[in-house]
Amino acid sequence: MTEWGESRAEVAFVGVPIKDQGRVIGTLTIDRDRAAQPQFRLDEDVRFLAMVANLVGRRCGCIASSSTKERGERRTSGACRR
Repeated sequence: MTEWGESRAEVAFVGVPIKDQGRVIGTLTIDRDRAAQPQFRLDEDVRFLAMVANLVGRRCGCIASSSTKERGERRTSGACRR
C-alpha cells in the first residue's frame, strides 16, 4: 500500500498533448482502471481526450492572442479571431 493507493492496482495512464499552433503547451491525462469493465474502449478514450485537448489548446491560443492586443479592446463574441 502506498500513499496513492494499492501498489498492485492495474492502471492505464493515458495522456495527449495540448497544442497551440503546433507547439505543445501542456498535457491532458487520465488514469484508467484496467481491472474495471470499461464502458468505452481505450482508443475511444484517447480520441475523446484528443478532442478536448484540441479545444483547450485553441482556447488557450485565443486567450494568449487577445492578451497581447490592446487592453481597451473588448470582445463581444466567445469565438477567437486570429
